[in-house]
Amino acid sequence: MEICRVVIDGQPESRIEMTLRDARMAVVRRHGFTLYDLLISVFVMGLLMAILLPTLGQAYETAKRVQCASNQRQIGLALHMYADNYGGVLPPTVFGMSPNLWDQDPQEMVYLRLDHHPRVGDQVAWDGLGFLLDLEYLTHPGVFYCPSHRSFHTFEDHKDEFRTGRGSIAGNFLYRFDARVREGYLSDLPSDTALLADSFRSQPDYNHRVGMNSVLADGSVHWFGDPGQRLYNVVPYSESSPTSRTIVKRMWGWLDVGHIPTIIDFVPVPPDN
Repeated sequence: MEICRVVIDGQPESRIEMTLRDARMAVVRRHGFTLYDLLISVFVMGLLMAILLPTLGQAYETAKRVQCASNQRQIGLALHMYADNYGGVLPPTVFGMSPNLWDQDPQEMVYLRLDHHPRVGDQVAWDGLGFLLDLEYLTHPGVFYCPSHRSFHTFEDHKDEFRTGRGSIAGNFLYRFDARVREGYLSDLPSDTALLADSFRSQPDYNHRVGMNSVLADGSVHWFGDPGQRLYNVVPYSESSPTSRTIVKRMWGWLDVGHIPTIIDFVPVPPDN
């Protein structure tokens, strides 16, 4: 009996089946990852992350800067409400009450409350911007803190003091008060005078190295850009530095004029009132 074999394109059927099976196996093998493919993938992912992370970090910092400006805007509104109710007077601070300019301590006006401070005796006393919280012009203490702040004097640092009502409290914003100006302080100020700003009494206190938010006498909030970090580099590292008081007075003048002078030793002439 003769066995018939099917021949396709000149090849037996069994050989055709083996060829198709080998082709399928080759396709399966091509779908797998080799170590070389994996290393390439990891390299590409690392490269993309290196490109995107600075952009994401910048966007995150911009969002925190906007929140900082929002906090300052609320404080600015509270200052105006306080002045409306107290005959135009801004909240006083023991660090600015001296009529002698050189006896004032403008670099200390970040404090909201003083605990047994020599200038106020043995009682705990609210001071400066702290009056806005004590008198309920502001209801949440977190508004006195910048989300970009990286050093001491954060909201977390002072939670217990706010809760218990004991201890000194400092915020992240520097207040401007000058007892030499007569009683109608706020109404007498030019509208572009800076009343409040991100703290610049020392480098650890500095909130944004590339500029700062500030509140002007008219209640508006402005961003003072400093991409070259000239302001940050002028600020002393410690608030106890002998130059801290002078630097703070000088920088308030720069915020008033809206730019950094070409001559770094320029000191704005204070108002003679």
